[in-house]
Amino acid sequence: MQHAKQRGQFGRKLSQFQAIRHKLADMAVDIEVARWLTYQSAIEYDRGKVDPGFLSITQLEVGRGLVRVVDEAPQIFGGYGYMAEQAIEHCFSDAWAIRVDLGTKEELKDRMAERILG
Repeated sequence: MQHAKQRGQFGRKLSQFQAIRHKLADMAVDIEVARWLTYQSAIEYDRGKVDPGFLSITQLEVGRGLVRVVDEAPQIFGGYGYMAEQAIEHCFSDAWAIRVDLGTKEELKDRMAERILG
């Protein structure tokens, strides 16, 4: 977000372009969804009511959101976002590793289906 506020292109800040603003809005939604699902999972864990199905929903959606956010970020940075020296490039590669650690989509969906179907 800070890069979009500071970087200029065609006489305007990136944050003034509708396409960039929409990317940032979508990224904010993904982050908030991940945050609230994580909070709810933590609350259930603290109460001793771990629901494997809900946990799978959380893991699947947090992984999806993470990848969506780090996929959009390099596009906002332009060519700089793909340089190995930039922190954003490292976030991109780390996101895929984290998503795999959360569990495969198939495993998570199987657990979710078990919860739904009983």
